[in-house]
Amino acid sequence: MAQARPKMIIDYQVHAYAANTPERPWARVPNRPEHVTGDEMVSAMDKFGIDGAIYLSPFSMY
Repeated sequence: MAQARPKMIIDYQVHAYAANTPERPWARVPNRPEHVTGDEMVSAMDKFGIDGAIYLSPFSMY
């Protein structure tokens, strides 16, 4: 009998983005944290037991 794999939790829509700065200004200021780095995202995922994620580009923010 095959052994069952543990279920993985995948967040299917994460966003990491730089802060609003003169070098990289936002087109509009959304109601979000000031920035979310990749390391901050991974830390949050670890905190909540998320195994993986699919990153969506925040290009339209800039």
